[in-house]
Amino acid sequence: MRTFVIPTALVLLAAGCGGSYAVVDGEVAGKGLTDINTVMFGGPFIIISDAELDCLDVAFVTRHYSQGEAVTDFDFRLLQFAFSDPEVYSGVFNLAGEASVTSKYLVQNDGAFAEYRGREGNLEVDDYVEDQLALGIFNVSFDEGSLEGEYEAEWCRNLKDN
Repeated sequence: MRTFVIPTALVLLAAGCGGSYAVVDGEVAGKGLTDINTVMFGGPFIIISDAELDCLDVAFVTRHYSQGEAVTDFDFRLLQFAFSDPEVYSGVFNLAGEASVTSKYLVQNDGAFAEYRGREGNLEVDDYVEDQLALGIFNVSFDEGSLEGEYEAEWCRNLKDN
């Protein structure tokens, strides 16, 4: 019996160690998001960023930003999805108009901050395990371009509804 339990436990542990990732194609205002270093979800947010962030670094993420005002002391590009509910959950969500999920593309470079709002598209959360992972696909159109791709996000307790 013991020989069966150990291999089974190792397989289950390995299955959960895929890590977060995202693949994003497209540009917004001539700025793409190709070198992805952070993919997280928590509270109402899913974020994909080129900045290498740990869970403590993402407290700046919120539903509302002031155009032009720096939100951090480092440069980044970040795609953000925000649910109107307090938590992320599985489903297919339209991003147009007064949708239950909104999307923003945030760019901060040399202290200059710009926010681009998603106008239409879809977010799919195909698999969701509370406090563990969220994965799916997305396509978002902005006035300044579009982004599409897939993601697997790890949970972060510091992403909260501010």
